Amino acid sequence: MFDENNWVASHEVVNDNELHDNNENNSDVQDETADQRDANCATDILHRGLLFLGFGVGRQARSKLFIVVFSSKSLTCIVVFQTTKIDWFRSGFGAHPNTVQTIIAMLEEHTKKQICSSDALLAFNWLKCDDTEKILAGRYSLSEKTVRYKSRGLAELIQGLYKHMIELTFDEEVYALTIDGVNFPTFEFSKDPSAKYYDHKSHSSGVKYELGVAIHSPRIVWSNGPFPASVHDITVFRGGVVGQNLSEWDQDALYNQLPHGVKCVGDSGYGGEPNKILVKKREHSPEFQRFIERALSRHESVNKRIKDFKIMRNRFRYGKSTEGRMNLHKTVFQAILVIIQVEFENGQPPFDV
Repeated sequence: MFDENNWVASHEVVNDNELHDNNENNSDVQDETADQRDANCATDILHRGLLFLGFGVGRQARSKLFIVVFSSKSLTCIVVFQTTKIDWFRSGFGAHPNTVQTIIAMLEEHTKKQICSSDALLAFNWLKCDDTEKILAGRYSLSEKTVRYKSRGLAELIQGLYKHMIELTFDEEVYALTIDGVNFPTFEFSKDPSAKYYDHKSHSSGVKYELGVAIHSPRIVWSNGPFPASVHDITVFRGGVVGQNLSEWDQDALYNQLPHGVKCVGDSGYGGEPNKILVKKREHSPEFQRFIERALSRHESVNKRIKDFKIMRNRFRYGKSTEGRMNLHKTVFQAILVIIQVEFENGQPPFDV
C-alpha cells in the first residue's frame, strides 16, 4: 500500500534530447534553465507531456513557424494549432494541461509536499491509456517497479482529494440529481469465482458503481461502489432488497441520504421507488419528458468521460486478490472522478439541461 508520509517527489530531469524525435536534429532543442521555466506551469506540462508522447521539440516548434508564414490567417491558425496540441495532450493524458496543473497544486496543498510534474504525467498517462508497465518504463526511463509505485501512488494521492471534491449537496430544486449504475469490465476473480460478477452488458466479469450528477450545476455529487456487476441498480440505491426490514438496509446508501422533498431522475430501472426517483412516463407532458431525456443524456455524457480513460473501459487486470482488485479499482475510479470534476471547473463542464 502506498504510504503518503513516505512520498518523495521525483526530481529526475527529463532530457529533451532523449525524448526528441530521432529524425530531428539535436540542434533544434533549446536549453532552458530553471529560471526560464516553472516546472509545474501549464505551458511546461503541455510541452513536457508532448515530449513523453513522442512529439519532439522540433515538431512542436514547427506549428509556430506555420502561423508566422501564414500571418494573414493568424487568428485561425492559432486556434487550429492550439487545439491540435491540446488534442495531442488529451489523447495521452485524458485532461487539459490546466487540469493537470490544478491537481498538482491541490496535491501539494493537501500533502504539503512537492509533486513533480513528470510523476503526475506518468499517472495521468497510465489512467488514460492503460499501457503496460514495460511500455511506461521505456517511455519515462524508469524501472517497471518504479512505474508501478509512482503511477499507483499518484492515483491514491488524487483519490485523497475525492472527499473534498465530490460532495452530496443539493441545489434548491425538487429534481436535484440524475442517478445511474455504470458497469466496468474486469478480469475474472479467480480466487472468488462467482456468477455475481457477471455483467450482462459485456457478457463477462465486471463491477458496478452508482453515480450521481447534479442537474442544475456542473458537479459530480455522489458515487457508491464497487459492487458485483449483477447487483441491480435499484438494490444499490436502496442498500438492500425488498423483503428485508428497512433497518437492515445500508444506512449509507443514497436512499437514506436524500432529504424529504428531493428526488433523483433515473431510467426505467428505478421505477420501483416513485417517492425517491423520477422516471419518464407517458402521462408526463412532452416538455417534461424532454427535460428527463436531456438530464439522462447529460448523465450518460459523464459516464462516457469516465470510460474515455482506457483503464476503465478496458478489462481491469490489476490486483492479485479479490479485495486488492476491488480496492485498486475504487482508487482508480475515484481518482478519475476527481480529474473530471476539475475539468468541469476548468472550462469543460457537461452541457446544460
